[in-house]
Amino acid sequence: MSPLRIALLQMTAHGNDQDANLIKGEEFCRRARDMGADVALFPEMWNIGYTSYCEPHPGPSDLWRAPERWNDDEPAPDASLEQAREQWQAQAIGRDDPFVTHFCRLARELEMAIALTYLERWAGAPRNSVSLVDRHGEITMTYAKVHTCDFDYPESACTPGDDFHVCTLDTAQGEAEIGAMICYDREFPESARVLIWSFLGPEGRNVNKVLAGIEPDDVWAMLQAWEEHLQAQLKFPFKARVFEHQGYGLLRVGDCVQVLRISSVDESYGVIVDVRVGRAKYAFPLTDLEVLNK
Repeated sequence: MSPLRIALLQMTAHGNDQDANLIKGEEFCRRARDMGADVALFPEMWNIGYTSYCEPHPGPSDLWRAPERWNDDEPAPDASLEQAREQWQAQAIGRDDPFVTHFCRLARELEMAIALTYLERWAGAPRNSVSLVDRHGEITMTYAKVHTCDFDYPESACTPGDDFHVCTLDTAQGEAEIGAMICYDREFPESARVLIWSFLGPEGRNVNKVLAGIEPDDVWAMLQAWEEHLQAQLKFPFKARVFEHQGYGLLRVGDCVQVLRISSVDESYGVIVDVRVGRAKYAFPLTDLEVLNK
């Protein structure tokens, strides 16, 4: 696959004027295509220019930076603020909204993928979303920001997303596996970890499920998680063949064995199983065996 050129559309929005933002967004997309871009990526929540419904709180918004606010009482409900919040949420649009479909047609015209960001209409509160439109004008993936900045306006009025997604994007340079994070997502290592495993397809997602919540450097916890998962999934006994040898035990590549049970876990060799060869029994790393009767 040839290098993929992604245009980061560095532009200032016209506030929450969606018509003006549509025109400006199209102009920048056309410029990006003229410069050879394969994908154009919009700034966050472009349709309303990431405008808020409330003036920022004076001083730092991150509470860890403002210890003087740690003992603040909860503010009393403010009817005008609640009304402003509802008006802000009413600006949300759906995937079939003219704002979105306009950029789908533009992507098809330019033969360029467009990652369009917007305040997405959702059951309850709206979402901070990005839809990836391929060069044929079809939405291949919509991702909603999982780690919303719910400690501050305006994202305290948003519904967070529930997962990280990966799709196969058809480009002029070939197919590419694409995932998405939005702003604050980058502060959380699991965001990248989920995407990395998702790139590997169903097997990768299964690995991520098994290791969910385990710190990357906690090897023993990972081994225990795999032992528990494999105990539940494998049906003993089963036949296998040695396809790799790490110097553990007396077996050799090509030997056929009957796998009897999981016996232990080892920090160097992973999950260890008891196997039988004829009348002899051995302990051997499961990862060096290939199942014969799947």
